[in-house]
Amino acid sequence: MNPSLANLIEQIMEIDRDVEDLSVPGDLFASKTFIALYEKPGEIIEDAKTLLRHLVLTPKQKQILAYSLQKLPVEDYRKVVSHVIDGVVEGETDMKTLDALTFPSFEWGGGLIRTSDNPETVALIKRILELEHLPAAKKAYIETSVLTGTAKADLLDYQEMHAEE
Repeated sequence: MNPSLANLIEQIMEIDRDVEDLSVPGDLFASKTFIALYEKPGEIIEDAKTLLRHLVLTPKQKQILAYSLQKLPVEDYRKVVSHVIDGVVEGETDMKTLDALTFPSFEWGGGLIRTSDNPETVALIKRILELEHLPAAKKAYIETSVLTGTAKADLLDYQEMHAEE
């Protein structure tokens, strides 16, 4: 195993020990290790792609990793999303990890919602809609809010409201 991959596994496991559960994903910011990953996701992208589809991490640990990638540049982010969709199809990644990566709450920046009017993002969203295990409620949200632009308008309203704070 390459040293950077082993180091990332160690960091994710440390965060996992520090954060009891992910019912409030914002609790991740209590971890200095998480903040370090979150602030510089470009430094871990290749190792993250490997781990998001590898069985060495638990689903919770994969979700932690997915949250840490929210600040990736759009093109890199889309590549990771596509990679994780493939992982879901092949049974290497769970739906909760895909959801944490693609549709985190607005305080995380909106995931795919922020570029939901881009044709490349729309193609990814349509791939998600084709997933066999996509929950009906998530499918309805994507069809009625994300693809219609409603979710992006809500995200922009949220960001504008919180920019004043």
